[in-house]
Amino acid sequence: MNSGLRIGIFGGTFNPFHNGHLICAESVSAEFSLDRVLFVPSRIPVHKELDFNVSGPDRAEIIRRSIAGRSSFSVYEDELVRAEDSYSYITVERIKDRNPGADLFFIIGTDAFNGLDKWKHPEKISTAVFFVVLRRDGEIINKKLANWAGNVLLSSNEEIKISSSILRSRINDIDFLKRNMNSDAVDYIVEKGLYRVK
Repeated sequence: MNSGLRIGIFGGTFNPFHNGHLICAESVSAEFSLDRVLFVPSRIPVHKELDFNVSGPDRAEIIRRSIAGRSSFSVYEDELVRAEDSYSYITVERIKDRNPGADLFFIIGTDAFNGLDKWKHPEKISTAVFFVVLRRDGEIINKKLANWAGNVLLSSNEEIKISSSILRSRINDIDFLKRNMNSDAVDYIVEKGLYRVK
């Protein structure tokens, strides 16, 4: 029985995972006293195309290399092996079932939170989790949506300027990648030729 356990759920395409993701996860974990953080790479993102079509297992391996040595961080690969689309409400339900009594903290950027009403069954997520909303690019949270969602916590995280799209656009600048990503993760990208690295 995991009564009292505080679990963060940090989902996304992570295409690729970078230091910004890690800094935000560490900040939220400390601020909200989380016992564990689960990184949930999506297999088939529902709301956007997956640039460069890098496989789920490859994106998961990049995360694993990036969080190595952090015992409270792990990769949750349920969405990668699921046949159906990567709907967050299913992921939340399964994590809740596997961790009875735990408090779940759904880590989400302001931009994504403001589109929550367009998600599949957002009410099933809102009744099961605390939303931890990350500050991002100066965006302001939709207060009407926050009031509807209920348990919304605003993170005091540092705003990160790096993004996965910037990294993809400079994929052949290895020095730049290694300044903004885990070095072992960059080595994996190079070894596998991901993102058409040359």
